[in-house]
Amino acid sequence: MGLLDFFRPVPQLSAEEVRRFLLEHDPEQFHLLDVRQPKEYQQGHLPGALLMPVDQLRERLDELDPERTTITYCAAGPRSRAAVGILNNAGFRKVYNMAGGIRAWEGGTATGDPASQAAWFSPRRSPLEHLALAWMLEEGSRAFYAAAAEQFEDLGEINFMRQMAATEEHHKATLAAVYRDLTGELPDPAFPGALLESAGAAGFVEGGLPLDELLSWMSGKPARVIIEFAMGMEACAFDHYLLLRRHLTEEKSREIFALLAEEEQAHLRTLSQHLERFLEGN
Repeated sequence: MGLLDFFRPVPQLSAEEVRRFLLEHDPEQFHLLDVRQPKEYQQGHLPGALLMPVDQLRERLDELDPERTTITYCAAGPRSRAAVGILNNAGFRKVYNMAGGIRAWEGGTATGDPASQAAWFSPRRSPLEHLALAWMLEEGSRAFYAAAAEQFEDLGEINFMRQMAATEEHHKATLAAVYRDLTGELPDPAFPGALLESAGAAGFVEGGLPLDELLSWMSGKPARVIIEFAMGMEACAFDHYLLLRRHLTEEKSREIFALLAEEEQAHLRTLSQHLERFLEGN
């Protein structure tokens, strides 16, 4: 079984397809969600869009009709792709991400943000397979933050990214405890590769993007762009752990994944607050 079998595609519409959709449909028939920060929304948004930042989305699901078509967008794509997965896992079945975000809408062409078509855990897999995938994504995300820290000159940004990398390493220790609960022993050096034989040495980050592709993309990118992408990653992780909690039957493991979900949600909010620093400067 290949690693990408663990993921399912995120349906997408181009900015032009969204434009036509909005012109051809009654606003009462769909939801158009802007999942960026309030200051970004105030600086410009699509007509009729409802502001629902990605870090608040799960808490505000009761404001939405799951039977309506829902279109999500952010600045360039990472946060809105994560929002699609959150909505899918909550029972929304007609959800689309606007590829390229509002930058594509304004400019008519997609931006250079890395496109991830594979974003979410499949509910068909076993708890141990989910655990192996979570382990690999945590390690990939740790490497992402560590690499980001190396390319900045600002000491504040360096320390912030190193702090985020350290939290991912802490999560791996927690996952090792979950593995022990499930199997009665600690993971051996072959874990998780034995279960994820197609992952390769580079691995993946939360959200399903190959780490080597992401590291190439982010070289030279400003901190704001990287933080926007990281928010999408952390939103994926938050939803992943809630999904794992529902599938595990052993209560202690369920409690640990519930705790991890809370921590990932806290990371998402930390990134949101950090992004506000850049917005304040605009």
